[in-house]
Amino acid sequence: MLYILSKITASGATGYAVEFAGSAIRSLSMEARMTICNMSIEMGGRCGLIAPDETTFQYLKGRTFAPKDAEWDAQVAAWKTLQSDANAVFDKEYHFDAADIQPMITYGTNPGMGMAVADHIPTTETINDSDRSGLAKSLAYMGLEQGAPIRGQKIDYVFIGSCTNSRIEDLRMVAAFVKGRKKAADVEVWIVPGSKQVEAQARAEGIDKVFEEAGFQLRQPGCSACLGMNEDKIPAGKYCISTSNRNFEGRQGAGARTLLAPPLTAAAAAITGGVTDVRELLNEVMKALTTIQSRFVPINIENIDTDQIIPARFLKATTRDGFGKNLFRDWRYYNDDESKTRADFPLNMSQFDGEILVAGKNFGCGSSREHAAWALQDYGFRVVVSSFFADIFRNNALNNGVLPVQVTDAFLQRIFLQDNNTELTVDLASQTITINSTGELEQFDINPYKKTCLLNGYDDIDYLLSIKEEIQQFETQQA
Repeated sequence: MLYILSKITASGATGYAVEFAGSAIRSLSMEARMTICNMSIEMGGRCGLIAPDETTFQYLKGRTFAPKDAEWDAQVAAWKTLQSDANAVFDKEYHFDAADIQPMITYGTNPGMGMAVADHIPTTETINDSDRSGLAKSLAYMGLEQGAPIRGQKIDYVFIGSCTNSRIEDLRMVAAFVKGRKKAADVEVWIVPGSKQVEAQARAEGIDKVFEEAGFQLRQPGCSACLGMNEDKIPAGKYCISTSNRNFEGRQGAGARTLLAPPLTAAAAAITGGVTDVRELLNEVMKALTTIQSRFVPINIENIDTDQIIPARFLKATTRDGFGKNLFRDWRYYNDDESKTRADFPLNMSQFDGEILVAGKNFGCGSSREHAAWALQDYGFRVVVSSFFADIFRNNALNNGVLPVQVTDAFLQRIFLQDNNTELTVDLASQTITINSTGELEQFDINPYKKTCLLNGYDDIDYLLSIKEEIQQFETQQA
């Protein structure tokens, strides 16, 4: 909607009822359609509407006040007639290609002053004549400059809430994105569910725990910072990325500077501390793991702890990227000097490579830092083999797409005896690891739930979404 608003302005639909149609609209969930219709008001429209279809009917079916049995069938038949005629004539028509839409954000003081995050703030030379008079005033209030990039602009607050973008699917999406990440230290993040029902559902699904671990505050449902209710105000001069629908002067508090954005763009800013193109962070999606056949890197050392895997001095980063270059840092270099490589350490030896790390007993002991799993994954390891794993490391690895394969001491030693050209095959479906050169095979254990997640590339939120229909059926039965 910020894209459409940027094209037709905040007054482009004044006095009109706005119908949204097309393949992109039909592919949306009911929650997303509600957001779009809600935002029709922000471009001056009297209302917004989307023709009902199977998505609509499935959303309504089984709800408390929905028709039942024969009455339901009759109503669906009637609802199916609520379509604009194919030859209908509209007062105005706009056509947009959804493929052209990039992550959007506002830079001014009305919802129509939007731009792609990757672009530069407009100048008086690049906008329509009718918009020029308000540009200087808006930018003066916002403390921004014409022609400057918006990406990288420091953010003080992030507000993910309001009737526009705080439905359960919004919270699920944000939770899936921030899981395993931490908010920037100097950013305050408020998550405000759209209703008590959404809040209860978020807690039931464990979404509140994801937010808590990321440093996000899950607050009471309500209008909150959308319009500076109660104490939920943004201080004067501070910048807030907000998923609400209005960014007028003083809307979130006297002197507050509001940048409207979708939930994932807001979440990305919460993590990085500034306006960020969320696409730069979306490459951290967990990959499915089925069968890995690879050479292995042997580190025949017992009791390798998480500080040896990734030293504590490298834990300041707020995203998972980049930890791989410091994996086993103190063992790879003399005196932390990259020009002084330890030639006898396996990661520095050209004859050893692959996606499988084989390590001595009691791997991952020590502190509970999740960064150890991040470093292994970022370096390129998909599997770690040992005869024992610390429980916390095991869970962190599984949560981040790294498979810990626990074998017997005897089998581990047989692996260490192999030459550097030997490949191992790890088959997750059958839960077996094979030494290909000898054919020796051993079974390994894994939690069935985590196995399902790894096989499908799911994190916890992805798994919940995969059984969405079952959850909805259960909720309907309980209603």
